[in-house]
Amino acid sequence: MANSTNLKNICSRAFFALALSIAFSTSSFAHEDSMITSRQKVLETLHQYSFHFDGKNLEKFIGLFKEDATWQIFPAGAKKPVVSFSNSNKLKAFVDNRFKGALADRQTRHYITNTIFLELTNDFARTQSSVLLVHKIQGSKQPIVINTGIFLDEFVKDKNGWKFSSHVAN
Repeated sequence: MANSTNLKNICSRAFFALALSIAFSTSSFAHEDSMITSRQKVLETLHQYSFHFDGKNLEKFIGLFKEDATWQIFPAGAKKPVVSFSNSNKLKAFVDNRFKGALADRQTRHYITNTIFLELTNDFARTQSSVLLVHKIQGSKQPIVINTGIFLDEFVKDKNGWKFSSHVAN
């Protein structure tokens, strides 16, 4: 009888340990799936930056940014930005002016590659990407490389999804 009780206790403990193991691994898998989904959505937001800017779709481009997002451009080796905004309305006016002025006669292409995640939580991401900027000017046969550099971006997640909170082009 004692052996039967011992066996029941051992089986009961083993079953409990197995149930705990399954519960924790399911929770771990759910967290991992959530992080993979977040990575994909952040990358999608980053790719929409290129798509909407290159398509000169001002409203959709600006919609990728929080209202108080910072947007800066640093030329190679510069310690201070040549362009800096911390307000989406000022950024919108600047980009609209670029679309109608300096970029009016050309098709831009931002090729963003080699993105790495420097930080990723449920509601924040920091990435670094390589970028190649190419212009195809009306009437020219070949596109020309305008710039290459690094994008350092920060994203926050709100009720509408992931948005840029900071964009730095080096």
